[in-house]
Amino acid sequence: MKILILGHSSLVKRKILPSLHKIDKIKDVEIASLSDKNIPGVSKMYSNYENALETTDAQIVYISLPNSLHFKYLKKSIEQNKNVILQKI
Repeated sequence: MKILILGHSSLVKRKILPSLHKIDKIKDVEIASLSDKNIPGVSKMYSNYENALETTDAQIVYISLPNSLHFKYLKKSIEQNKNVILQKI
């Protein structure tokens, strides 16, 4: 199973990525980040959220973006038939 993470927040860095690497069923982790370019343990990096959603074959999208972007990328993910996890702090 592959997961795409939109955003590279502090929570993703500290908790989510280390946890995902412990789950046997998660084989690939992709990240779309506007600021970070090289993240260890990530199979593919995207510099644009929309491009990431359009080109990934990930089954799950984890949205770790500012609240103002939640609806936009939640809707786009659902339109791409992705399962979505929405991070809300």
